[in-house]
Amino acid sequence: MKTARIAASVVIAGAVALGASACNLVTYQATTEQYDASDGVSGTIGALDIRNALLVTGDGETASFVGTVVNSGDDDVRLGLQYENASGEKVTEQFWVPAGGNVTPGFGDEEQLLFTDLDGSIGGYLDVFAQFGTEQGKLLTVPVLDGSLPEYEALLPADFDGDVLSVTDPDYDPRHESEGEEEGGH
Repeated sequence: MKTARIAASVVIAGAVALGASACNLVTYQATTEQYDASDGVSGTIGALDIRNALLVTGDGETASFVGTVVNSGDDDVRLGLQYENASGEKVTEQFWVPAGGNVTPGFGDEEQLLFTDLDGSIGGYLDVFAQFGTEQGKLLTVPVLDGSLPEYEALLPADFDGDVLSVTDPDYDPRHESEGEEEGGH
């Protein structure tokens, strides 16, 4: 009788342990998914990781590229970021990323990387093709944000000195932008 009770206790304890831990076998684990936890986008090209890339602009025409590029390789790499400007021309901005290092344009001692002659798509996206060497490039759909939030205000292009044209401005409506200019006699 005593042996039967011990065996039953072991079986019940095993069933409880299995039942309590078995949900890990069938339940989706969201913590295993990688995602962009901020407003930017990320991508990997060979040994380069582009992390949290976004554009910050005050006027919709000149934007500062913000993000971190990490080079886990053994060679220095010249990364090219290509975009189409408002005139439909493809423009490529390039910079070096040291082997085993990273570059964060606009932070610390790093100069800002400016995208110019944009079409004013604040709140929209700009397709940016990233590529280096013989690696297959990657198209990133980069968000274009304004500097109306304090955390982005410091990231505006250094020479920007006007009022931020913001998508958070209740009077701003890009569909009526050209109509307003005509009404004002410009």
